[in-house]
Amino acid sequence: MKKIVVFLFVGYLFALGFISCHPDYTHYTYYTYINHTASTITIECYYGWVSEDKFVNQSDLYKTLIIQPGEKTMVTLSVKTFAQPFGWLNTSAYLQVKNEKVKVFDNGRDDSLLDMETYTLTSASETKRYYEYIFTDDYFKNGKPME
Repeated sequence: MKKIVVFLFVGYLFALGFISCHPDYTHYTYYTYINHTASTITIECYYGWVSEDKFVNQSDLYKTLIIQPGEKTMVTLSVKTFAQPFGWLNTSAYLQVKNEKVKVFDNGRDDSLLDMETYTLTSASETKRYYEYIFTDDYFKNGKPME
C-alpha cells in the first residue's frame, strides 16, 4: 500500500511539474515606421469610430508617434497572438497621419496603416514577427492640406 501511495505522489509531482513548465505563449509583434520624406511625420492614433476626418475627436486620442525625416521608430506589441498594427486596445481605431503640408485620414480602408498586409514582413519566428512600413511622399499624395 505504501508503494502505491508513493507512486501516486511521485506521479502527481511529475504531472504538476510538467504542467507548470509550459513554454511562453506571448507573441511579440514589432512594427517599424521609417520616414523617407523630407518632412516630420506625425501619426495620431484615436480609438472610437468616425467616417470623416472632420469628426476627429481630440478626446479619443490614445497615442502619438513622431518620426523625423530620415529616422525610424518602433512599436512593440506583446499579446497572446500576433497583434494588428495599432492594436493597443481591443476596439476600433482610426489614424490621422500628417506631414508638414498635408494630413491623411485613415479609418482602415484602401491600403490602410491599420492593415497588416500593407507592411513588409522582415523577420519571423514562432513567437516574434518584425514588420516595417516606409513612408514616402506618395503616401501623402491624396491628403488634405493642413489648415
